[in-house]
Amino acid sequence: MLHRVLIGLAGLSLTVVAVHAAPKPDPRTAIAKAIQNSMDGDPDPTPVSKLKSAMKRVDIDGDAIPDWQVNWEKYGSASWCGTGGCRYQLWRGVAGGDPVVVFERQVREVKTRKTALGTVFDFDFHGSVCGGFGVEECPASYGWDAKLGRMVERVASNGDGTIRLMAPYENFEEDAPDAVEARVAARKGQCTAMGAGVGDYGDEYFLPVSVPDVDGDGARDWLLNGSTCVYTDDRDSVDLPDELMVTAGDAAKPVLALTAKIIRISVATTPASVMSVERVGECETYSTQPDATLCPVTPMRWDGAAKMFAAR
Repeated sequence: MLHRVLIGLAGLSLTVVAVHAAPKPDPRTAIAKAIQNSMDGDPDPTPVSKLKSAMKRVDIDGDAIPDWQVNWEKYGSASWCGTGGCRYQLWRGVAGGDPVVVFERQVREVKTRKTALGTVFDFDFHGSVCGGFGVEECPASYGWDAKLGRMVERVASNGDGTIRLMAPYENFEEDAPDAVEARVAARKGQCTAMGAGVGDYGDEYFLPVSVPDVDGDGARDWLLNGSTCVYTDDRDSVDLPDELMVTAGDAAKPVLALTAKIIRISVATTPASVMSVERVGECETYSTQPDATLCPVTPMRWDGAAKMFAAR
């Protein structure tokens, strides 16, 4: 009897060992299948094995769970590469689940570096993203913010903290408060009042942009920029001024705090700093050319009592 019990226990032990020895699922396979689903209908589908070959382990958030980058440049997909570089994704590992994409953009170059805030991903985008020409350098950097649970803007490797107003991925687009949506509607109304519309792609350019905290209350604020009123005849379109709305201690009710032709924000300081840019003559809002004449910039300061920005 004892002999049979020992044999039974030995068999159970082997079964337990076999269960523990089962290979763990490869997170790259889950990423590859998710990418395939997103490319459903592609006339030239990419197999899982090839997608996995474009993946490299990276550290996004500083924990022990593997994170991954997917760079289409690694297999030269003409469908996802162009003058602005190649499609690039960051997938963050999640305990007990499949990795989640947290960054996706077309980039020309990417490097990583360690900082006091964690890993920073330094990108070079098409020059037009910065407001310049395609061949010009356009640096922008992002890093993981555990409190917000998203990638956020960081100071670039060259020390430039000016942000380029690009959401890292659609998953992190915040729902704009009613006050912001109302201001968007009012801006569209300005176009209607002058007998113009928003154009074929106008709604996209009227979307409010979430920006880093600029008024010191710890909440992200809102920028309305790049809005253009378009005529259906041969009249020139009209660019609306940029508007900055801040939460000022109440994230549900942002208030209009600054209107300027062009508003720039820098994360070189905390809270982020604000600048207004004025076009004078043939000045450039952005250029890396040594002989370029840059538009004048006015640093702004937040007046908490008045709930507005004023020139320093």
